[in-house]
Amino acid sequence: MEFVLIIKKLEGTLNPEEKEVFDEWYGQSRSNREYFERQRKRFLRTGNLPHSDIDTVKAWGKISRRLHLAAPGYRKRRKKVSFAPYMVAAGMALLISLSVYFYKDMQTQQDMPQAVIEMGSSKAVLTLGDGTEVALRAGEEYSSATASSDGISVTYTGKNAPESSVSFNELTVPRGGEFMLQLGDGTRVWLNSDSRIRYPESFADGQPRIVDLVYGEAFFEVSPAEAHGGSAFRVTTRNQEIEVLGTQFNVSAYREDTAVTSTLIEGKVAINNGERHKQLVPGQQSVVTERDPDIVISKVDVYNAMAWKEGLFGFENKTLNEVMDVLGRWYDVQVEFKNKSLMSRRLGGMLSRKQSLQHILNALSAINEDLNFRVEGKTVIVE
Repeated sequence: MEFVLIIKKLEGTLNPEEKEVFDEWYGQSRSNREYFERQRKRFLRTGNLPHSDIDTVKAWGKISRRLHLAAPGYRKRRKKVSFAPYMVAAGMALLISLSVYFYKDMQTQQDMPQAVIEMGSSKAVLTLGDGTEVALRAGEEYSSATASSDGISVTYTGKNAPESSVSFNELTVPRGGEFMLQLGDGTRVWLNSDSRIRYPESFADGQPRIVDLVYGEAFFEVSPAEAHGGSAFRVTTRNQEIEVLGTQFNVSAYREDTAVTSTLIEGKVAINNGERHKQLVPGQQSVVTERDPDIVISKVDVYNAMAWKEGLFGFENKTLNEVMDVLGRWYDVQVEFKNKSLMSRRLGGMLSRKQSLQHILNALSAINEDLNFRVEGKTVIVE
């Protein structure tokens, strides 16, 4: 869902179609509802819409000049502008899904070289216990004695096998992909781009349920221990172990990152890095690095951490280098910084993952006048 609909909800300007989209998003999860309530309380307390402290008229001017668009009904008087909801959205440091609101039914003139770069989609490679690799992709089905896939997710039957004969599988999601996995115990795992997880085909009641996030990012919705003879659920990564009793949490452990971050949405988890053992409560995030023996815990906006699972990029307080890493994985492109000083610039906001890379780059450069992109083949050059 586009962030602009939250703004319009607070203003009371949703049309029937938008209201249906908002209500569906609001009812999907508790984290969605909590996120909206935080924005609503801020609006009631301050009278300001989210991010409305930015000069929206100036921001819209930059966008319209870059995209060759005109704001319908725009006048010099700032108090009564019929296009205000969109100008507020434009005022964010990172715009929200311009494709729906600024590009619909318009022929957009692009001022960058065109390149055929596809957005991410459902695809993965399933590696069986004997080493056989099975390509999984949208529109294609797969079935075996222990698992089946519709091309968007893979589900295991959960039939227990003797501990000595348990086979381990791996699911690898490439750059430009995403996939959902349902383990044999009913636990659901959403895998982001460039991620790999190793797991048994089935679990034995009363025995620890252990999976290994080899690298990448995953969101876990864990089946409670009570349903499996009290067996705890554990996730191992390269330098930590997470013990769970039934919860929702996100783990990011990309190979190029120096730290592993774990964010708890609900429930209870314990983080163990071999030297320290700490517990998280909902709304907290842990950071573990190989060089630091401590486990650093802080309070965060959990919706930003899990936004990718809901079809959004969560870029709150991210550096441009971090933003481009995320875009590179989703669109399967390389990124080159000509101007290294831009790498540490901090941005914020959310964008839809379901739009072209070109639209996102146009939005970034429209808001940041000194930020320019060139696309050459499968490489984005930041100048």
